[in-house]
Amino acid sequence: MTEFRCIVCDRPLLRTLPAYERLPRVTSDCKPWPAGGQLAVCDSCGAIQKLPDRKWLDEIDRIYRAYQIYHLSGGEEQVIFSADGQAVPRSRALADFVTRRLDRSRPGRMIDIGCGNGSALANFSRALDGWSFEGVNFGTQRFRSCGQFRASPSSMLGRLIGSKAASISSL
Repeated sequence: MTEFRCIVCDRPLLRTLPAYERLPRVTSDCKPWPAGGQLAVCDSCGAIQKLPDRKWLDEIDRIYRAYQIYHLSGGEEQVIFSADGQAVPRSRALADFVTRRLDRSRPGRMIDIGCGNGSALANFSRALDGWSFEGVNFGTQRFRSCGQFRASPSSMLGRLIGSKAASISSL
């Protein structure tokens, strides 16, 4: 059996959550997906992550070959309703939520792995002046504002995706 290391702290302290395997799942483009897979929590840093075993790699390949971004809303980002009843794009609500809780005294850097068309990055870049933003999207589909790149094998992103080509957007 392969020992997986945490993608955040690189420690071998991942504990699987057995109940996850019985839950029906939904893909990131909101399509039903059968139960299965593994979810783990790192006992060192608390990061929750999927285990990149062969089954998971095969599943994400199948999911992203048929991926349709925002297919439920005609290609437009879905809106959610705020407490005061205002309809706002989901990624803008997320950016507002995160930036209210973030120490903004220093500039930082954000990477969005699975950035789709970059709408979350665009909303975070408007909210976090002075920060740098990068987004990567896997697979053969390229979304608006994304170019092609290969990650350095020594970078964290390179360790995650290996030598696979991906689409990237930088703001």
